Amino acid sequence: IGNVLMLLPAVHALKDKYPDAKLDFLTLLTNKDVSKSADTFDNIHTIDIKSFSAFIITSLKSFRTLKHINYDLIIDFEQFVRFSALFCWLIGRKKTFGFNTKGQHRHLYIITISI
Repeated sequence: IGNVLMLLPAVHALKDKYPDAKLDFLTLLTNKDVSKSADTFDNIHTIDIKSFSAFIITSLKSFRTLKHINYDLIIDFEQFVRFSALFCWLIGRKKTFGFNTKGQHRHLYIITISI
């Protein structure tokens, strides 16, 4: 939940700069309520990690949905877990940005920003 709250200022800045932009959000199911309460996202897609089978099923469902949306840009706010970078790469958008966390090799999947 804390990560969602920390990224909200960046998301609000994007929405202020591009008020007509549609913003979708992929997050864990446990973050869905706080994401909805932000009243910023047009669509919230979730992945459930309560069990391995739930993780696989919800990941595939989200992947199928997101693969068919023609996003102009994907921003990966995850700093450590490689799954999100791989997920962005598999969706296949030309513009995907994210963190270049040392030792994580996330740059193999996305254009990274070193901070």
